[in-house]
Amino acid sequence: MDAGNQFPGSGTLMCGPATMEIDLTHEGTLLQTVTATLTMSRSGGCVRPEGAALSPTTLQLNGLEGTATVTVENDNMAPVSDLAVQGWIVQGTARRAAGNSAPFTCARGSCVQRFNFVANNALPGTGTLLCGAATAEFDLTQGETPRHQTTIAIALSHTGGCVRPESAALSPTTLEIGGSEGTATVTVENDTLAPVSDLLVQGWIVQGTTRRAAGNSAPFTCGPGSCVQQFNFVANNDSPGTGTLVCGSATAEFDLMQGQTPRRKTEIPITLSKRGGCP
Repeated sequence: MDAGNQFPGSGTLMCGPATMEIDLTHEGTLLQTVTATLTMSRSGGCVRPEGAALSPTTLQLNGLEGTATVTVENDNMAPVSDLAVQGWIVQGTARRAAGNSAPFTCARGSCVQRFNFVANNALPGTGTLLCGAATAEFDLTQGETPRHQTTIAIALSHTGGCVRPESAALSPTTLEIGGSEGTATVTVENDTLAPVSDLLVQGWIVQGTTRRAAGNSAPFTCGPGSCVQQFNFVANNDSPGTGTLVCGSATAEFDLMQGQTPRRKTEIPITLSKRGGCP
């Protein structure tokens, strides 16, 4: 026997106590009625998160918050109190808290909860969230008791780029124009779920309107996580570029390329000098 509001009749069946009535008829005449007490429930839960949405659907790792909207359906005949929605971001074996509603009471019918939703590896949970596809999970609890959950697909990105030069250093930080080379060390961060190939770091020295090539790494592949590139770095006006480098403050610029496509860059201050001293 099925119970459903799609069948002929009147009113709306809800979760809770009910009476089952069985009528015996013959040629349209009621001969006998039998009743029994039962409890109505629902396969998806009498109180459940019916739907969820996130705006925007792409979140920046350690960046700005989005807004989660969760619709909770209460099919009971009375209000249900001490409810809360806990949000999580799940990506493979990584699972991090992302936000939660305040405790609330949901009357019979639907109620909507909105709260901030953020992707941050410093929040409670396990594993490391990376750029790529992920799942936003919304768990409905009543007190300490888990009730039901709903999930939606989201994407994770990074404000600085999912593959980026995270930091750079130069030794020494003062270079002689036309003199000996220094050593550039660039740490590239890959926050995606897979290795990224055909990468290269191109170094430049920038000083006002002057811009001269200073060295580059060999092409490399960077797996998920960090990889370090070291290469010679030189200040020389014979290198490709424009303008003339002179003594004084300058900027060492490190451009991450993938094939011919520029990705991101990082910069550090340096000083230029000349053999024999600057005027």
